[in-house]
Amino acid sequence: MTLNALQAGQSDNGFTPHFRVLYWPVKMIARGYATIIPINKKAILDVVPADYVTNAIVALMQSDKAHNRTFLLTAGKGNEVSIPKLLNDAQKMGACKYRLRIPIWAFRDVEHTILRRLLPKSFWELAEKAKPYTGYLEGTDVHYDNSATTELLTELGVKRPHWDAYHQNVFGHAIDRDWGRVAPKEA
Repeated sequence: MTLNALQAGQSDNGFTPHFRVLYWPVKMIARGYATIIPINKKAILDVVPADYVTNAIVALMQSDKAHNRTFLLTAGKGNEVSIPKLLNDAQKMGACKYRLRIPIWAFRDVEHTILRRLLPKSFWELAEKAKPYTGYLEGTDVHYDNSATTELLTELGVKRPHWDAYHQNVFGHAIDRDWGRVAPKEA
């Protein structure tokens, strides 16, 4: 199950110009706003680093073999990362503390009953702000077959790193920058 391809920071140093999309939900957990996380344990995300996307676009623009073709700059089937793994990786890096994870169906059941009152108003306010991310937490049955893209990019010398090879840089940068609160250091 995956919903969409997401772009993370650079694979070598984790740099990102903003802390949205992939970062926002983890940031809410890190800052203690999200104390309960509704997820589908089987949901997966197709995540690629920003430098892979940039390098791939440049290489494809310079290749005659890429003319009039469409390419999927995605991690691809089998290279996705599950939501529980992403959260566990963030916790191991110290990017956030463990939070209670509940099945998304249970969250939906509570959301529309009197049991809603068991959770504080601040929880429901955050849940409302997080609605754009609901699809990622639920997942879908979409997988990207990027085999043709991978084949040509490999020929052009562009290799897509796996999440395990760069997630430490992504979360390390987020921690160093306090999720965007700290300005980057001047070179």
